[in-house]
Amino acid sequence: MAEQSEYMMTPPEEELASELFLSGATAWNKLQGNLTSQLSWQIENEEGKLTTLPMTGIINLRGHENEEMRRRGYEAELAAWKSIETPLAAAMNGVKGSQTTIFKRRGREDAVHKSLDQARIDRATLEAMLEAMQSSFPMFRKYLKAKAQKLGKEVLPWWDIFAPLGKSSRKFSYPEAQTFVLENFGKFSEELADFANTAFSKNWIDVGP
Repeated sequence: MAEQSEYMMTPPEEELASELFLSGATAWNKLQGNLTSQLSWQIENEEGKLTTLPMTGIINLRGHENEEMRRRGYEAELAAWKSIETPLAAAMNGVKGSQTTIFKRRGREDAVHKSLDQARIDRATLEAMLEAMQSSFPMFRKYLKAKAQKLGKEVLPWWDIFAPLGKSSRKFSYPEAQTFVLENFGKFSEELADFANTAFSKNWIDVGP
């Protein structure tokens, strides 16, 4: 807390900033929330009839077993977001613009500076995390190529990224699920299997009774 006090303006300036946020960044944030929560779009269902779905319903089509429905959902999602791109861009610019101005007045290096402090990490740690993510890209590309082949395609369309592969009616008990995860993670990466085992043994996973 004492460290964060270094990045504060004078009390009158902080009070003014707090009041301005209500009609500034907070208002822009509410606009974004209202726009996205009320967004819906027409889509042709499997029976060929037009139906209106909220964005959550459209997004759920990503995992539909029918590829045509996945494609329709993908196109509907793009069209829906396109329809509100101008107010969404204004909302984002309003929020980020307000934050950038305040952070600068408070002596912050940039917007990332505060996020690093809140996460209790430094830039070197963040960079290491990003590098680790980037080093994993080839692995994900290999998976996506394999999935495309499984679906009988040369390349994987965007709407097939979350496509289900096969069906199964089998139900797992929690111990059976643990064994399944550990065995299959182990086939891919011992390090990943060890991490999962730690998560199980230390009860990091909330499981219902």
